[in-house]
Amino acid sequence: MDPITELLRRMDANADCKAILCDDVAYSYGDVLDLKKRADVALGESAVSPGAVVAVHADYSPASMAVLMSLIKNGNIIVPLSNGLEANREKYLAISDPDFVIEAGGTELEVHKRTAIGQKSSLILGLVEKSTPGLVLFTSGTTGNPKAVLHDLKRLMSKFLNANKRYTTLCFLLFDHIGGVDTYFYSLFSGGLAVFPRTRDPEHVCQLIERHRVEVLPVSPTFLNLVLLSEAHKRFDMSSLRIITFGAERMSDYLLKRVKEELGSAQLTQKYGITEIGSPASKTHPEDASLIKVAGDKVDVRVIDGMLHVRTATAMIGYLNAESPFTNDGWYNTGDAVEVHGEYLRILGRKSDLINVGGEKVYPAEVESVISELDAVLEVVVFGERNPLVGEMVCARVRIVGGEDESRFVSDLKKHCGQKLEKHKVPVRVYLTEEKLHSMRYKKIGGKS
Repeated sequence: MDPITELLRRMDANADCKAILCDDVAYSYGDVLDLKKRADVALGESAVSPGAVVAVHADYSPASMAVLMSLIKNGNIIVPLSNGLEANREKYLAISDPDFVIEAGGTELEVHKRTAIGQKSSLILGLVEKSTPGLVLFTSGTTGNPKAVLHDLKRLMSKFLNANKRYTTLCFLLFDHIGGVDTYFYSLFSGGLAVFPRTRDPEHVCQLIERHRVEVLPVSPTFLNLVLLSEAHKRFDMSSLRIITFGAERMSDYLLKRVKEELGSAQLTQKYGITEIGSPASKTHPEDASLIKVAGDKVDVRVIDGMLHVRTATAMIGYLNAESPFTNDGWYNTGDAVEVHGEYLRILGRKSDLINVGGEKVYPAEVESVISELDAVLEVVVFGERNPLVGEMVCARVRIVGGEDESRFVSDLKKHCGQKLEKHKVPVRVYLTEEKLHSMRYKKIGGKS
């Protein structure tokens, strides 16, 4: 079954049902299909041919959803670029080298012709030859060099053919994030209602949950921490929430405990997804949300030397600007260190984030969890710095409540960690900051002063 044709069929069958809530205005599936027809005309007038690479600069809106449907049906290679990430926009455009850039917002869109600079990647040409739409997403680029991940959109969308639970879902994860892609495609395929936030401020998000009786909230642990710190969940009625899914980074044990206490009426579901492999089917342990089983008829997993490897039918075709990371038989080393608990796994963190103190492994999340127990802590990021004696030492960057005595806080932090952690895990250096320690994607950021 062709997932693209099936998606449009389902949208037509649900024409009278609400599809999108944007700025408190409801749009039906019929409305979105009407906007798609307008987008079809705009693509035709601008001579956007099948196979052309098209960047879509947008956030969630009726127009951005409609133009996605139009581009998919037209067989284009789509490069979604979220609003608010302008600092990386030129870098992303240089890497993906699109033929067109579309600005989409509200119910309007503008198509701009762009002169492509180089030869198209052989991976893109392979999709064009098969008349198959593609999707280009970028890795976070923590090293300064983001990688352009190319997906076969038919293959990626095939996982949603079984989507059958109609939820009211808040689309929190960004428009160009693999988790965001997962969210809006599931909602459209299932006939659900997608609520688009104007901002991702805890106050606004909790207000939307109350106003629209949101049932599913897909977020990052960092955002859940900010919600609890703001106490926005206490000012609004959150009782409609049935499922809170979390991913994108490791949830600390302390935060997991607090979320259960504060938002315990909602089921906590851990999701595992990486830009390169999509979001394969998974199951959260019924008694411990820190444990996850990545499994399904289209995914295999193995653990080698404590590292998680995944092989899945929905994996990317490859990178546009880097060598293929896959083994000859299709396995991908995720870079995530894990513990095996029977059929389930506990994600410990990225191997690249591991701190080696004199041969002893330190996972930042464990130290961050302990530091977060201190009342004055708003955010914390733990990382390693070079040390001539032991190779690396543990350091922490912390944002604290205003008015705290900084010297006393640092002393209290080290004492608290000394009581809870082995000596080599206790931060040697503590950097206090007033800057936010999370990105627009609500993932932790931080590093050496």
